Amino acid sequence: MYKIMLVDDEASMRNRMLTRIKWEEYGFQIVADAENGIDALEKFEQFVPDVLITDIKMPFMDGLELSQKILENYPLTKIIILTGFDDFEYAQKAINLNVIDYILKPITHDNTVKVLEKTRDKLDSEFQEKRDVNKLKEYFEKSYPLMRNHVLYQFVSGRILGKTAKERLEYYNIQVPKGPYRIGIIQQKKNSKSENIKTHETNRLMLYESVNSIIEHRDFGTTFIYDDSVIILFAYGSDEDEENKKLESTIYEIDQYIDKFMAFSINISIGHKYDTMDEISISYNQAMSALDYTTNGEDNEIAFIWDVEPDTKSTFLDLRKSDTIRALKTGSVEDVQDIISRIFTDIEINNIREKDYKLYLLEYVFDIIKNANLLNVSVGEEYSQDKVIAFMKDTSSLFELKNWTINLACSVTNEIIKQRDDKNVDYTQKAIKYINDNYTDPDLNINKLSHVLYISPTYFCAIFKKNTDSTFNKYLTDVRLEKAKELIEQTDKKNFEIASLIGFADANYFSYCFKKNVGISPSQYRQSRKDAWKLGRKY
Repeated sequence: MYKIMLVDDEASMRNRMLTRIKWEEYGFQIVADAENGIDALEKFEQFVPDVLITDIKMPFMDGLELSQKILENYPLTKIIILTGFDDFEYAQKAINLNVIDYILKPITHDNTVKVLEKTRDKLDSEFQEKRDVNKLKEYFEKSYPLMRNHVLYQFVSGRILGKTAKERLEYYNIQVPKGPYRIGIIQQKKNSKSENIKTHETNRLMLYESVNSIIEHRDFGTTFIYDDSVIILFAYGSDEDEENKKLESTIYEIDQYIDKFMAFSINISIGHKYDTMDEISISYNQAMSALDYTTNGEDNEIAFIWDVEPDTKSTFLDLRKSDTIRALKTGSVEDVQDIISRIFTDIEINNIREKDYKLYLLEYVFDIIKNANLLNVSVGEEYSQDKVIAFMKDTSSLFELKNWTINLACSVTNEIIKQRDDKNVDYTQKAIKYINDNYTDPDLNINKLSHVLYISPTYFCAIFKKNTDSTFNKYLTDVRLEKAKELIEQTDKKNFEIASLIGFADANYFSYCFKKNVGISPSQYRQSRKDAWKLGRKY
């Protein structure tokens, strides 16, 4: 069943379409409807439908602008335009936006059903094509020999550098475009339903083909598969701001593509950008480090290194990759306890000599402390090098050693959780202050505020919603409308003047938002305050 959203400013038209079409019979489910483009944009982000049916002429934001904004962030969406005969020439501009079809007004049942069936068939065909296993295998075997992938992996991971790297890349006819560069890593989640090796390998090939087709279409670098990872070598152009936007939109397209077409979920991680080929390995290791912050939950996850480890750009932190460090970073005290308990169980079961397991535990504990320090977490004087060595030397009980190690690791994990929460609260407080100081800016939006905070829009939206229980757009609208109330109560300014003063570029849209949120129009609100004031004076 495909999800569909209907947008039309005429309530009667929406209601007729909603009630007279038996959507489920044609493979669709109505998940939302809206009366204008701005409302539609907000609801779209909540429901993420597969298909958008939108009128072309609407107040505040027309159907073409709505379509353009949606396709920027949700490029897989199928869009159908509702248009009258007089608007058809204007509607044809939508061809450049990849709008797939039109429904001409006056709308008839038969015409609507034909378009729906055509759209459903197109979605079905795309779904089948993306999962054509034989085609994927043939494509992979012919186009990307194993050795080519191996050389690319050696290159991005820093195992070959300088002249050696250039010679081997040239020998295998691997073209590395001019930098700057950054690395992205995509892995299928371990909880995905790979029941056997055949299913696992099939999913691996489908993931590679999906990502590679998107990167090639966008002309944004080189993609290859190595072990269980799909690795992207992003090559940047000269306009950094545009390339950063391109990076975000590319990652979101991959996320949506996998979510829609594949029966598994993924983790995506991105490293910092560097200028030279020999620095690519730094970005690769940062992407690997960012991957440690992802989980094996059911949903796709994206980890940008600058979000999860904001201070790692200047100095590359070569963190030891282990289950313990992953659990520390993801803030899972339960996993930390489980991993350490299993380590001590293995020591007992395998009758490892005291000398050997203490040497291993020393290295293990110092690795935890080292990574804690790298993440700016203080472990206290009790875990200084001399005291750790002395404790290990004087303690023979595995039970005591296990509890001591668990206490150390859990205290580090809890401090990481606290620092991350504190940092996210700090981002939120800075965002709130910026909104309160700049609500008059009609161009204030998520991208602008994220740029000010030096974090990605996706990460900002997540932490802002978590800490305020409100979306950015709703919070900004609430602030503006509270200021509007103050101006209405305290001044004689006209509605269009107030709209301009609080950041609304369109006075009509200001009036619409005011009535939608307050329940009455600005003029009615003004009159109600006057009546209340007169009544107060009278008594």
